[in-house]
Parts: sequence; C-alpha cells; structure tokens
Amino acid sequence: LRPIMFDTKGGLAAAAVGAASLAILGLVMRKKTKQQPPPDGELVVLPEHLLHEAATLAAGAFAESPSYVYVAGGEVETFPLLKWMFYRNFWLRASTTCNRAVFENGRLVAFFMFVKPGIRRPTFADFLLAGIARMPFLFGLNTVRRLFQLIDWFDEQDAQMAKEYGPLVHLERVCVHPDFQGRGIGTKALQVALREADAEGLTVFLARSSN
Repeated sequence: LRPIMFDTKGGLAAAAVGAASLAILGLVMRKKTKQQPPPDGELVVLPEHLLHEAATLAAGAFAESPSYVYVAGGEVETFPLLKWMFYRNFWLRASTTCNRAVFENGRLVAFFMFVKPGIRRPTFADFLLAGIARMPFLFGLNTVRRLFQLIDWFDEQDAQMAKEYGPLVHLERVCVHPDFQGRGIGTKALQVALREADAEGLTVFLARSSN
C-alpha cells in the first residue's frame, strides 16, 4: 500500500500518510466481534478475547517449572515473565486452531497448545507485531539470552524426535485450573486431541519438565 503524496505545504501530505497508516493497521488488527459463551465440557478453540485469561492460567501452572525458573534466572519474577511471554505466544497462534481450551460455566478450566506440523511458524515480522522487541527492556538481556538457549535446546530435541518419528504434533502449555483438577477434565481433553492426531497419523511430542 503506497500513500499518495501531494506537493503542498499544508496537511494533505500528512493526511495521506495518516490514512495509509490507518489502512495498514486495519489489515493487521483483527475485528472484535461479540462472542458467544463456549460450550461446557467440550474441547474448543480458545476465543481470542480470552488470551489473557489463558496466559494467566498457564503462567501459574508453569511458574515453578525448572526450565522457566532458569530463564528468569533469579533476576525477574517468573510469573509475570511467563504471563507476558505466553500471551504473545498464544496471540501468534490465535488465527489457527492451535489454542485449545475447556470451559465450565463460562470459566476457562483447561488449556493447551496443539501445534500440527502444517501450521505456519511465526516470522520475524510476526514477532515484532506481538511486541517481542520489548522483552529486553522489560526483563533484561540476560533473560532473553537464557530464553534463546532454552529454545535452541528444545529445537535440538525436536529435530531428533522428528528424525525418528516423522512429522510431530507439539503438545505445549498443558494446564488445568487448580479448582478443577482431579476431575478428569484434562485427561478427557487430551484424549480428544490425541484421537485427532491418530486419525491423521501424527506423532505427538510432549516435553516434560522435572526436577
């Protein structure tokens, strides 16, 4: 999209640039629509307006994970770091079917990411739109360095698994709200997703943290 420039000293040129900028923003921003409450007890794609809620749930579930404690490095609090990162992670996948969730009475009770091999990986431009460039200023360069070390390690494990098993579905950020644990909600949701993977002949890769 190229703005039309006018040879004037007035505000026409600025108006043209401003109009073009608004048009570009309109292409980037997703239209907000009124959402219906998700059905209870069923595995559904997470509505985009609930990304913050999912990020909060996942951050609480993984705040003591050794991998993310390492990323925080004792320099920043793990929970706000993860909430910030996870929201952007989920936002980057919001236009796909990756973000899966279960609701009870309109409340988010379980969440995970189900990333199939055909899903397009976010580009550098996508990361910029998600606000990743702010991370060093918010959490420090050392935190960013440790995060990329962790990503590199997971990428190595992923490559080894792919050589052995072929295309993989990545099962990530699996969490159930503490108030709803022990009821089989997470197990039931995962069974639905695993049957989906089986039907497509895909292997599921789940990385588990341990002490």
